[in-house]
Amino acid sequence: PSPNSAASTLPRLDQATAPELEVDDVPQAKAGKSPVHLANFRAVAQLAKQHKELALYSDLVATVHLVKFEQGTIEIRVGEGADKSVANRLSTKLSEWTGQKWVVVVSNEPGATTLSQQEADLQTQRMAQAAENPVVQAVLNAFPGSKIAQVRDGPAVEQINQDKES
Repeated sequence: PSPNSAASTLPRLDQATAPELEVDDVPQAKAGKSPVHLANFRAVAQLAKQHKELALYSDLVATVHLVKFEQGTIEIRVGEGADKSVANRLSTKLSEWTGQKWVVVVSNEPGATTLSQQEADLQTQRMAQAAENPVVQAVLNAFPGSKIAQVRDGPAVEQINQDKES
């Protein structure tokens, strides 16, 4: 894919250990400072959440399909159920928040899956990986009818990963 394609700007699903972008990790424009650089579409969505634009955030996560992302320009396909003004709202808000002009173009190209679908796919992949773990299999066998409800990272997982690297 080209460097500007949606595939190059979104996190790969096989990076299950990559940390989730936290709202506090998104830079903010300050008066008299240079414009904010947003690395990808996920950072754009998190910026909307940080600014408590929850309707916009919801549209970006659940119904917008990224087609192309560059600093200052975003191309999206608006899915079913999205507010049709999402492109204009996003352009206006990004310009306001970052101190840089943003152009948001609506496309008919299919684009990437939504951020919420990517998260669901990642969770499915992580559950499948956990189910293959011998310790998890032993627990599931010891307790008939038990299921893996959720897979999440935590200090113990980070320690295990560090031990493996040593």
